[in-house]
Amino acid sequence: LEPKQPQEQLFQNGCVFDAWTYVSSLITSAKQEIILVDNYAHESVLALFAKRADGVTATIHTRYTMKFTTDLSKFNEQYPDKAVKYIQLSQKNHDRFLIIDSQVYLLGNSLKDMGHTLTAVILTGFTPEEVISKLK
Repeated sequence: LEPKQPQEQLFQNGCVFDAWTYVSSLITSAKQEIILVDNYAHESVLALFAKRADGVTATIHTRYTMKFTTDLSKFNEQYPDKAVKYIQLSQKNHDRFLIIDSQVYLLGNSLKDMGHTLTAVILTGFTPEEVISKLK
């Protein structure tokens, strides 16, 4: 049996590695899909998403930046079996969400900044469909 992830985590300032390993464990626990909603996606997110199991799809909803879309293009070119789908956010969103299969986590910070400052990760009762439908 795999250990269950805690439903909430709180990382104090400077706990960058602890936050990274926690999010990494969420990513590797995915069986079907991973969806990230984060205005500030970054190449480090691609490194996390590369850890997912074979056959697990990944989608990132983020704002457009030339740097990220270039990084994503190069990642997808090199790792076609781990390709990540990009959907441009039509508006800025304050909250960040990480969806692992049917579970929706509210992130207190962008994935790239997890643990740099006080950061919470909370398992919500929302469905993925509820969150994604609100992005339009």
